[in-house]
Amino acid sequence: MIGEARFVGVGKAYGLPARAPEAWLPFSLGRLGRRSRRHKRRTTSGAEIGRAARGRSARFNAVAGLVVLAIGLFHVWTRLEVGRLGYALSDARVLTERLDEELHELTIEFATETVPARLEQAALERVGLRPPAPGQVVILR
Repeated sequence: MIGEARFVGVGKAYGLPARAPEAWLPFSLGRLGRRSRRHKRRTTSGAEIGRAARGRSARFNAVAGLVVLAIGLFHVWTRLEVGRLGYALSDARVLTERLDEELHELTIEFATETVPARLEQAALERVGLRPPAPGQVVILR
C-alpha cells in the first residue's frame, strides 16, 4: 500500500518497525490518532450537496409561501370585516336618526298635552270633572 511504503523507509532509517507513526509512540492515542469505523468521514459528492441545499431551499420556500399566504388571507379577512362593519355603522346611524326624530315628536306631543288649559278641557270632556263650588274647598291650617 502507498501509506505503508512511505513509513517503511523511515522505519529502516531509524531502526523502527515498519508501522504507522502512532504505533511508534509508547502510549496510545486512542481516538485522537485515527477515526473509529463508526465515525468514518463520509464523502459527499457535489450532487448530494446540491440535493441537500435544494431540500433546505425547498423547505424555506414552503415556509415562506405559507407565511405570505397567511398574511394575504388575514388582509382579505380584515378588508371584509371593514366592509361589514361599515354597513353595520351605516344602519346604526339611520336608526339613530329615526329615533331622534321620534323623540322630538314625542317631546312636542308631551308639551302640548301637559298645558294646563288642555288638561282642563280634557277633564271636562272625558271624565266630566267641573271646577269645585266655593263651599267644596276646605282649607286646612
